[in-house]
Amino acid sequence: MHCGTGNVGALALRAILDTPDLELVGHFVSTPSKVGQDSGELVGAAPAGVRATGSWDELLELGADCLTYFGDAIGREDEAVADLVPFLEPASTRSLPSALRRLAF
Repeated sequence: MHCGTGNVGALALRAILDTPDLELVGHFVSTPSKVGQDSGELVGAAPAGVRATGSWDELLELGADCLTYFGDAIGREDEAVADLVPFLEPASTRSLPSALRRLAF
């Protein structure tokens, strides 16, 4: 999965698409006009067959092995951290009460 189509994010996404050992399975965009567009075409590459989404929940359901995050965090640091936490917290612990989770970790 990938997040970001700005200057650095677009470079990273093109590199992912150009690397045969990698497979893009999901792509998050925060700009509403980019939602639904092909990820490759968004960065001037050949169609990738992956449609950009504005839903983190959709991406979490994919169960991908890796997230490359190039979202713009300047001025929205709290939101950027909130974007990433669901990918860092193991799915098996999400249903635990927060008090138990604090004790376990």
